[in-house]
Amino acid sequence: MLFMKSISLFIFLISLIINPAYNQILTLTNARSTSLANATAALNDDVWTALNNPAGIRGIQKHALGVSILRPFFLKGLNQATLAYVQPLPKIHSAALSLSTIHFGDYANNLIASTYAFTIYNKFHFATRLNLHQLSITNYLNTKTVFLDIGFQTPISEKLYFGAVVRNINQAHVINENNNVLPTTLSVGTTYRPSDKVLLTADIQKTSSFDASYRLGIEYLPIEYFKIRIGASNAPITFNVGIGYIYKKLSFDIATQHHELLGFSPIFSVGYGF
Repeated sequence: MLFMKSISLFIFLISLIINPAYNQILTLTNARSTSLANATAALNDDVWTALNNPAGIRGIQKHALGVSILRPFFLKGLNQATLAYVQPLPKIHSAALSLSTIHFGDYANNLIASTYAFTIYNKFHFATRLNLHQLSITNYLNTKTVFLDIGFQTPISEKLYFGAVVRNINQAHVINENNNVLPTTLSVGTTYRPSDKVLLTADIQKTSSFDASYRLGIEYLPIEYFKIRIGASNAPITFNVGIGYIYKKLSFDIATQHHELLGFSPIFSVGYGF
């Protein structure tokens, strides 16, 4: 079983080199988003919006810091760490900084992003996110790419929220000998709160040259401070589950995603608001 996982992972890593469009691993940045199948285009209530739809940071009224650790496919030696920070600014502005890195032997995949967001007419939230991405394999490959994301969110009603985000809107190229074009991805989604205890999320994500991915998530608060989450997506086929607990200014979240080919990826996140 472990041998088959290793072979699958090797093919997966090689695909990153051949075609950057397969580079989905850095999308698993935190436990809450993972448990909701990354149906996050309209989320705006935690620090991790800095890595999802950047317009969502306008929903955060305090300084917020988050740290997350991922073990992709339960494989020893393959780890991802993510850090996010959101800074509210005077009046209608917000800023954020995020870092994400994944290592596996000589393989390294790093992403640094800076976000600026603003609000007009008290309800329309806009954002831009500038990303620097590096992919390297010792003595073989070292590529750097700069790309831009834009995001938008707005409330439709008291219970319904809408969001959209375009990643790599500038259609950046990988800076290497092949000059490969990175994929552009459009995500459109909603969140709906039928009650104080339930949050429903739904996204449609379309990446250039790939089929659309439909993502659904449910968050339920059975008792105060404790949350249960489930989610699923169809492309790739994943099933997700997680829990969260809030203690004063701290939030603790744990989740796992099951990928149709590569198996389970557990992830743990801690957030702090101040």
